[in-house]
Amino acid sequence: MNKKILITGGCGFIGLNFVNYILKNKKKISLRILDNFSNKNKKRVSKILDAIGFKETDGCQIIEGDIRDKKICKKSLEGVDEVVHLAANTGVNQSMKDPISDLNNNILGTLNLLECSRNTNIEHFVMASSGAPIGLGHPPFNEKKLPKPISPYGASKLSAEAYCHVYSKSFGIKTTILRFSNVYGPYSFHKTSVISSFLKNIILKKQITIFGNGSQTRDFIYVDDLISAIVQSSRNKESGGIYHIATQKESSINRIIQILKKEFHEKEDYSINVKKLDKRIGDVQRNFATINKAKKNLKFKPKISLVCGIRKTIDNFIEYKKYL
Repeated sequence: MNKKILITGGCGFIGLNFVNYILKNKKKISLRILDNFSNKNKKRVSKILDAIGFKETDGCQIIEGDIRDKKICKKSLEGVDEVVHLAANTGVNQSMKDPISDLNNNILGTLNLLECSRNTNIEHFVMASSGAPIGLGHPPFNEKKLPKPISPYGASKLSAEAYCHVYSKSFGIKTTILRFSNVYGPYSFHKTSVISSFLKNIILKKQITIFGNGSQTRDFIYVDDLISAIVQSSRNKESGGIYHIATQKESSINRIIQILKKEFHEKEDYSINVKKLDKRIGDVQRNFATINKAKKNLKFKPKISLVCGIRKTIDNFIEYKKYL
C-alpha cells in the first residue's frame, strides 16, 4: 500500500522542490498538496508541476484551501500517513507589518492541523520552523540555546514549536521540528529572502537593496540539502525533537553580492546596482547554527556549496524569467 503524504504549502518554494524529490526518488508515495495560493502565480505553478511530472491522475492531488480553516484541514488529512507542514507566514518584515495575521497563520494554522491529526492515524508530523525563535544571542546557535525571539515571526514560530511538542507528549503524535536556516534554490521566485530577491531584481534589471552595511551574516542552505533532512526525519525515533537544519557556515550579504557579480558576469553582462538602506528593526546581525544533533539523529549532511547552489538557482530563475 502506498504511503500518502500531505504537504501544506506544497505549491510554494520548498514544497515544489519536495514534490520534485518525491516524484523522482520515492515510487511508493502518493502526494496531497494543500495550498491557498497566496502570493503565487497559478500559471507558473502549473508549469512547474507539469515540468516535474506531477499529475493528479497518478495518485497525487491538490486541494486549494487554507490551514486556518479547520474543515479544510480535516478534509486534507483523510487517509494521510504523514504531514510535512510548510505553510506559514515566512518573514520578519511581514510579521512586523501585521502581527495578527502572522499569529493566525503560524500558530492557529498549525494548531488546526495538529488537532485534526490526533483524530486520524498520522504516523509523523514534520513542522518547518526557523532560527527566528532563537532571536538574540551569540552564534553559532544550537537546540540548547534559550529562545529569545525579537520579532512577531520568531514568537509565532516558537509557539507553534511548543504546540508540536505538546501534541507529541500529550496525544502521542510523532512530531519533528526542523529549524531551517536561510533556504534558497529553484522555484523561490515569490520569496523575499536575500538570494531570491537579489536574483529576481538583477534579472529584471532592477536595483538590489541591502539593509545595513552588508556585514550581517546568515547560514545559507541549498534547498536539496534541506529536502534530504525532511526525508531523513521520518526515520527519527525521537518525538517532539527540535533540529537545526543548516550548513554550519557563516556567510555575509557582501559575500553573496561577490558571488552574484562573478556568476552573472560569466553568463551575461547584467548590471548589478546596489542600494544600501538603514538596518531593519527585528533583523539580527549574525545567524548561523551547529548541526551536530541533526548529523547524529537524522544522519544529515549538507553537500551543496554556496557557489554551486547559487549557480543552479540563477539557471532556474533565467529559465522561468517570464514568470518573475
